[in-house]
Amino acid sequence: MLIQLYSCKPKAIEELAQCRINPDLTSPVRKDLEFYIPQLISFFLQGYYPKMEELVDLIVQACKTDFYFSHRIFFQLKSVTFDSLNDP
Repeated sequence: MLIQLYSCKPKAIEELAQCRINPDLTSPVRKDLEFYIPQLISFFLQGYYPKMEELVDLIVQACKTDFYFSHRIFFQLKSVTFDSLNDP
């Protein structure tokens, strides 16, 4: 899934949104996306994906449904940006 995202395939975000690692397909909480948080954030920060709005929408929608997911996204972003802000 991530290889398609990094190679800028047109349907990569849609397929990532439909990808389920969690066997409970009825669950509205996307705990399976937690596995992809470091890759999603690093890909977002690189910023060369032509449909970046779709990636942001996927992350925001996942954050709306799961409080803990949103905190993990926040901490991942903070860890990356905090390190770069503290570099001399």
